[in-house]
Amino acid sequence: MTHILSIISKERCENMVDYIKRLKVYIRWFQDLEINYSLEQEKLKNSLEMTQQKSIEIELLLKIKEDELNSIIVEMRRNCSSLQEKFIKEEAEKSVVVAANDSSSINYIKDPYEAPSCHEDTSHLLEGWIIKHFTSLWLNVGLGRV
Repeated sequence: MTHILSIISKERCENMVDYIKRLKVYIRWFQDLEINYSLEQEKLKNSLEMTQQKSIEIELLLKIKEDELNSIIVEMRRNCSSLQEKFIKEEAEKSVVVAANDSSSINYIKDPYEAPSCHEDTSHLLEGWIIKHFTSLWLNVGLGRV
């Protein structure tokens, strides 16, 4: 009977040693897995930070371009108003000259305020210029050139 108990005890010991070995393997596997997940998490974190930094840079560049375009628009509006005023003056002068040369043309004098609007004549040019520059900007941003 002691012999049987000793065999059972020996078998239990072997099973226990085997069980402990498997537990060590599992623990090592989980530790390796945890390390790999930590490394992957760090890579993703760095990638996210780089993407956020790039996004901030692009937003800054877009803001600068927007400010440039706004200042160009303001300048073009000033130029348009100035040109419109010059045009109205020239038309008024032409009307006066025509009226002075022909006394029967008093009714022909045009109202200087009927001059075509510079805004109406040049708005399509400005729109085309803005579309062209914004398109190239967006293409450069999309291709990562900015």
